[in-house]
Amino acid sequence: AIELYNGELLQGFKPSALEFENWLELERQALHKTWKNAALTLASDFESKEQYSQAAEVLERLHKVEAFDETVFRRYVTNLQQGGQGQRALDVFEGFKKTLEQEFGSEPEGETVKLMQAIRQGDVKVKTATLTANKIIPANKPRHNLTVQPTQFVGRAIEQKKLAELLNDPHCRLLTILAPG
Repeated sequence: AIELYNGELLQGFKPSALEFENWLELERQALHKTWKNAALTLASDFESKEQYSQAAEVLERLHKVEAFDETVFRRYVTNLQQGGQGQRALDVFEGFKKTLEQEFGSEPEGETVKLMQAIRQGDVKVKTATLTANKIIPANKPRHNLTVQPTQFVGRAIEQKKLAELLNDPHCRLLTILAPG
């Protein structure tokens, strides 16, 4: 099932009914979350059996979809290193670092940098601390009537600045934000 997941449900489809569009977005998010949890569970199973190369393959696929999730990235490079691919882990890190600089003008998190320094030094003790960083959410979690949390507000610096100005304006008593997802 993890290998068969090819992205969002009805990719490229633009519904004309608002209710259907809202339902579709919730389904897309729920399916993606289920797929991510399944991938993390499978990676954990491989890690517990010390099958680090197989765990790295699963986490590589997840990293391609969740390109800026540094927790996933750290597990991925740790498994590369544990599977005897330390140089590849360093190469992947350099690519990741370059992408962060180009896309966001930022650096990797401090924990990621420390991990890469440990890999450069050949320190295999990083395994335990890094591999337990993610909690796996069981698939049979009880349902509730709360909506799925939206994704991060990324790449909207101008809009964020304007919103902050409006929210700080004492004359602005009501602010409605309307935009495509």
